[in-house]
Amino acid sequence: MKKASYRKASNLIGLTFTSGDFYSAKEFVKELRGRKFNPKTKEWTVPFSMDMLKEIDAFGFELDDQLFEMIVPNVDESWREIELDPFYDFLRPYQKEVIQFMYHQGGRILNGDSAGLGKTIPSLAYMEFEQLYPALIVVPSALKFRWRDEFYKFFPDSDIRIKIVEGIKDVDDYQGEYDIVIMNYELVSLNTVKDTIKIENGPKDKTKTIFRSTENFKRFQNNGFKIMVVDESQRLSNPDSKITNGIKKLARKIDQLNFLSGTPMRNKTRGLFPVLNMLQQRMFPDQFNFLMTYCDPKKLPFGTTFDGATNTKKLNYLLNSHIMIRHLKKDVLKDLPPLSEVVMGVDLKDFKEYERIEQETYNELVNAGENATLGMFGRMRQVSFELKKQECFDTIDLKLESSDKVVVFAHHKAVIQEVMEKYGKEAVRLDGSMNSKQKEASKNKFINDPKIKVIAMNILAGGVGIDGLQDVASEVVFFELPWSKNDLEQAFSRLWRSGQGNPVTSTVITGNGTIDEDILAIIDRKAGDSSKVIDGTEMDEKDMLAALLKRFKRKMKRLERRRLKEAQQDNEKSVEEEGEATP
Repeated sequence: MKKASYRKASNLIGLTFTSGDFYSAKEFVKELRGRKFNPKTKEWTVPFSMDMLKEIDAFGFELDDQLFEMIVPNVDESWREIELDPFYDFLRPYQKEVIQFMYHQGGRILNGDSAGLGKTIPSLAYMEFEQLYPALIVVPSALKFRWRDEFYKFFPDSDIRIKIVEGIKDVDDYQGEYDIVIMNYELVSLNTVKDTIKIENGPKDKTKTIFRSTENFKRFQNNGFKIMVVDESQRLSNPDSKITNGIKKLARKIDQLNFLSGTPMRNKTRGLFPVLNMLQQRMFPDQFNFLMTYCDPKKLPFGTTFDGATNTKKLNYLLNSHIMIRHLKKDVLKDLPPLSEVVMGVDLKDFKEYERIEQETYNELVNAGENATLGMFGRMRQVSFELKKQECFDTIDLKLESSDKVVVFAHHKAVIQEVMEKYGKEAVRLDGSMNSKQKEASKNKFINDPKIKVIAMNILAGGVGIDGLQDVASEVVFFELPWSKNDLEQAFSRLWRSGQGNPVTSTVITGNGTIDEDILAIIDRKAGDSSKVIDGTEMDEKDMLAALLKRFKRKMKRLERRRLKEAQQDNEKSVEEEGEATP
């Protein structure tokens, strides 16, 4: 770990580093002007200046509060002055800023623009103008054709040849004959092998895990790709997954890297490390130091956990200064059509039936103890829909009176099936059971067929990578809620995004007094979970399960007290009536 602290009395910067960083840090410090070493304190010092502070910060030293406060006002935003070629004039103003930042960072960035702002176009435009071919694009399976279509949509006169990799055979046979290669994450995983090997000259039975590429994937990596774009890069949050390590092997041989994610950090701060390490290895050289510095290490009897966030100001500063550009929708509303978010509470047709399921669920949770899962709330969510579905369908019918098409989101397949049965030949579905071609066909039918009025989509399957709905629809309705605010925003951003020409209305239908209200309240509060690091605001670290259990148990205890009180009152009333009846 490398630390820098301010010595106000002598106007010096003190530098210390542990053995893990010793050699690289020592070589760096020995190049600094005016350096001195104190053998008693084992500390290096250098004269303070802003230039010196920037140099030390850029190398990755953790600054104390005094130094950090000095450098925050001096974040380098000179990139905003970069003049762009008129080629880029078709982009929106905030998309031009992405291009400027890309030039400033040598094409190695994390584009964290909110969902729906159009992250695809800046990467493609930069690639085309600079002729960075051959180029590799890695995306979720459902997005492969969208990336190809977007390129030809914006550059119809280009003679660029695009290859969509469909399977392992395409990887094996590839000879570098295309300008752009688009492949999905799963193919990276299939071409990456995870092995456990014994450590030579180490303790008995001591092993370590390594990742290696297949021979054909090694040849694929050597095709001289000049840029790699990785869409939905939050999928790389697990440093021990085959996908993450496969992408790392590709990244080592490619100079320019664009990582794209509307939710750069879905949950834990530690999930940021793989992408940061690939983009700025000098600044984030190893996982252990990252975890110790930024992930709130807590020593427990069974080991150390890294589930929180520390030094968030410093990490947020490093992200925004050297790695990430991020625009929130609220900051670029002038460039987007307006959004209205509506929560419509409805009464269930048989609330006693819901309460019966609620009590059964509570008993299951109590019996499960620490083994309780979010899945145990599934019955409550489905019963809530069953008892409010007439109001849900009435809402769709009402919207179709004034709109040609409506997008419906749900969590459970059974709910999507009910939508299909209700609207029959006027509806199409899109869920996780479909492959990328089927999803694309379903989406295109909704867009192009005037007889199709409704598309029913699973929140996760349809909430990411589905583009084009904004061309034909501006009404989105949620029959069920996801477990996170990010997923909710990703879903309604299928309509509220670049290309939408009308105001968008997002309607969430909740059952009064049901788990719907609890989930909505929690995800509204939980929306700050990832924003502390990514957007520089405060974070609520309670996870969904703990928060839901807490609310649910409190509610059930209140209900039990109310029932006891009502039973006591009924009993007292009966006694009084018996007394009055006695002669």
